[in-house]
Amino acid sequence: SNGFRTGVALQIDNYDANESGDLLQADFKNCIIDGNSALELSLRDNDINAFNFSFDYSIIKFQDIAGQFEGNPLYDFSNNIYYKEVLLNQDIDFEDVTKNVFKIGEASAAKDIAKLEDAIQVPLDILGTNRTVLPDIGAYEYTPEN
Repeated sequence: SNGFRTGVALQIDNYDANESGDLLQADFKNCIIDGNSALELSLRDNDINAFNFSFDYSIIKFQDIAGQFEGNPLYDFSNNIYYKEVLLNQDIDFEDVTKNVFKIGEASAAKDIAKLEDAIQVPLDILGTNRTVLPDIGAYEYTPEN
């Protein structure tokens, strides 16, 4: 949204200022990671503890224009251990981000491309709309306006 958020939309790590610990598993399925910044995902591994994550059938905004993450294996979006069927830097076509209305529009890259097997685990979207036929990536299933 156009709010006052600083930082990325999603940060995953296995430590903080005082402690470290194993990240046993963080799975993101049929998710949208998007926002105002070019880089909306931060992965921080302390190289000591377990750091296990995956993105399946998701859209991630990650425009590494300066190349600062080039060669970093955590951001190798072709690595099928971490990333399966992930699209980068797509137009989500949110309804109105300035008003925090994140329903997707007809032109959304997220429309009809979610993994059905994961979508049926949560068969209704955030508004109660069925998502068991051609499900969309994200919290909202596209519905044409009348």
